[in-house]
Amino acid sequence: MVAIKISKKAKNIKVSLWDAAQWSELEVNKEQAVKEMAKEIRKHLKQRFPQCKFSVTTGGNYLHSNIKIKIKSSPYEKGSVYLTAIYDYCSSLLNNYRYCYSPADPYTDCAGSYNFFGYVSLDWEYTVTEQTEEIKEDMVRFDSKMKKFEEDEKERKEKEFQEYLKEQEIKNAEYKRQKQEEKKQVENIYSNIVVNQLNEDQEYFVADAQFANLNKNCTLDQYRDEVAKGDYRFKNVKITKEVHFNTEEGLRNFSNMLLNDFDFLAETGGSFTEDNRISSMIDYYNMDDLEKSTVKWNLYGVGVYYDGKLQFIVDAQGHSYARYVGLVGNAKIEKPIS
Repeated sequence: MVAIKISKKAKNIKVSLWDAAQWSELEVNKEQAVKEMAKEIRKHLKQRFPQCKFSVTTGGNYLHSNIKIKIKSSPYEKGSVYLTAIYDYCSSLLNNYRYCYSPADPYTDCAGSYNFFGYVSLDWEYTVTEQTEEIKEDMVRFDSKMKKFEEDEKERKEKEFQEYLKEQEIKNAEYKRQKQEEKKQVENIYSNIVVNQLNEDQEYFVADAQFANLNKNCTLDQYRDEVAKGDYRFKNVKITKEVHFNTEEGLRNFSNMLLNDFDFLAETGGSFTEDNRISSMIDYYNMDDLEKSTVKWNLYGVGVYYDGKLQFIVDAQGHSYARYVGLVGNAKIEKPIS
């Protein structure tokens, strides 16, 4: 590369390269004309890095304006940490002026729209200018500060990593504790229930059970909150199985673990109709919309009891957990439903 002498004025570096290359966001007018932005960028870089020569140009059209920053010369070799630091600063400065006024649509191929596009590059005729004693001393200071920065970063990352390990250890211990507590609660549930599988002649209906529209909740209190807000629907449920709790603690544990799997809920629940027009789903699919709207669908469910009183209903929909839960505060128990 050709070494070119620079003027005495350019040699007078008031701010060290390390300090000049440290980026901090600037308050700028992102809505002004592209040429005005380029003018500001050109002036800023000239003041920030007087030992370098830049070319800041604009182009494109009113739909796709662009700003290009080229580093034409400096006292630093290509690929050096010094030139890389200046390059990165230029990129940050350019991006500081950009803003997206129309975000990209993730469902189409439409890209986002920006006030301008641009990039930073080295000029293809990039030249290395003379390294004065002042610049060499500045490079030594840069090396020293970079070494200190890298050591501090290494120490910071190590500290963060150790803190992360501690947090994970605490989380793992808490998770283990919760699983042990959950295991105890499950054992308590199974040791305090009596499951009755009802014969067909023993089955009965619970009319107007309240099923929250927001389902798959973990606790019974969450269903109660939804129903209290009025966000629910009435359903008639045919009870095919009963689960009787012997203790209030067992019922409370189950009420707070509704999304856990329990074998006494397996293969229960589902929808059905006693409409004599329908012998199979083919009959329903062959109906027109008006006829379909007249079909009354009911649910199969498991009645959860404590102290001989129905507490709530579970419609597992064939799963092993309480997929849907119906409250029975104002429901009526009836043998048949007409």
